[in-house]
Amino acid sequence: MKQTNIIMGMPITIEVVGGAADLLDQCFKYLHHVDAVFSTYKDDSEISHFNRGELNHDQLSDEVKWVLDECNRYKQETQGFFDITRPDSGIDPSGLAKGWAIKGVADLIRNVGQNNFFVSAGGDMQTSGHNQDGKPWTVGITNPFYQTKFAKTVALSGQAIATSGTYERGEHIYNPHTGQPVQEIVSLSVIGADIYETDILATAAFAMQQPGLKFLAERGYEAMMVGTDQKVTVTAGFRQYEVS
Repeated sequence: MKQTNIIMGMPITIEVVGGAADLLDQCFKYLHHVDAVFSTYKDDSEISHFNRGELNHDQLSDEVKWVLDECNRYKQETQGFFDITRPDSGIDPSGLAKGWAIKGVADLIRNVGQNNFFVSAGGDMQTSGHNQDGKPWTVGITNPFYQTKFAKTVALSGQAIATSGTYERGEHIYNPHTGQPVQEIVSLSVIGADIYETDILATAAFAMQQPGLKFLAERGYEAMMVGTDQKVTVTAGFRQYEVS
């Protein structure tokens, strides 16, 4: 069973091979909860209340405190390149919350004994097992210069893929050390075992620009980077996932 809903301002698709409608209902209910708590666009979200100074840190829910602690941890682990602070607008933990939400859905599905599924949200995807034809899930990576075409197609079975880029929303990713927008690259797709960390590191590595590929490879992640000059660079193991 497959279903798509618009949540967090983006289409989110869940497909579970042999799954039932009530399972998908549970998954989307959870995603609506995450959006209600962490959205920076909803005036009544907990994050919005915090950013307006209507809540202090001690008044935050345990859920939000945990996410903010994780954001701080990854800021340290990425030498400051993963940074949720925004000039004049408080914090925006969506760079972590989205991957965390996808992982939460994947955990819900596995906990009821389903192992063949995918969860896709805004270019980020967690796969598990196989599709209804018994084959790996195929994922098209958008060509940032010709967005109706794919730059690459990969086959995944149990891996996650996260893509950061400026080709849809413009220059919205900044180098936190310089305050300047990323201008050398337009897209970075990262493959890892778990969407949670894969998504976080994709955001950080994009802010690093060219050195981001080495950063990812040293941590066992595979990636494809597209530069503003349209040059495509991949890590050594990325091609094992490519569909010929």
